[in-house]
Amino acid sequence: MSLCRKYDYFHAFFIPLVKYGAVYWATCPKCASVFSLRKEVGDAIHQGKMIPIGEQDLELVRNNYLPSCPACGAPQVPGSLFCNRCGAKL
Repeated sequence: MSLCRKYDYFHAFFIPLVKYGAVYWATCPKCASVFSLRKEVGDAIHQGKMIPIGEQDLELVRNNYLPSCPACGAPQVPGSLFCNRCGAKL
């Protein structure tokens, strides 16, 4: 998985002054699904510590493994030609 860290900044006249609220995202290299990672685990990995990541540390944000309709976002059965919910062409 690849790890990404996002910050929020306090700005004054478009100049970033203070970083706060770090959030860590993990992306699966095979299916590109996105997970949020607990802050404590993300901080430890960012510091270079090798720690195991369990299911309790990850929360699924976006599942890209299952195909979905581009029009309405409904999950689809692989091999479908039309959306089961809205009828859009897949």
